[in-house]
Amino acid sequence: MCASTTPGNASRFFASYTVFASFAGLFYRNALNLGLPALVCPQAKQILDREELRVDFDQAMLVSKAGKTYAFEPIPPHLLEMVRDGGLLAHLEKRLKCRTTS
Repeated sequence: MCASTTPGNASRFFASYTVFASFAGLFYRNALNLGLPALVCPQAKQILDREELRVDFDQAMLVSKAGKTYAFEPIPPHLLEMVRDGGLLAHLEKRLKCRTTS
């Protein structure tokens, strides 16, 4: 199940994300490394196909246009920062650039 985020108070970027009840560990980490938020949501089967959702990463919540909410497991802060940077490579480039210009 995939959808696009809309800007919200907690989200400063537009991104695609994937929502399932569970992921294999390797898939989960590879998705984050590519900058794709993989959201583990026990209620994933209740989400309608192509339902538009807003992602609130601070509250670990998906919110539908109708106001229905679905909780997901929070992404650890260091991994969420990596996703917001565009994935592992972009995150490492950003960190190395900061070190060389300081």
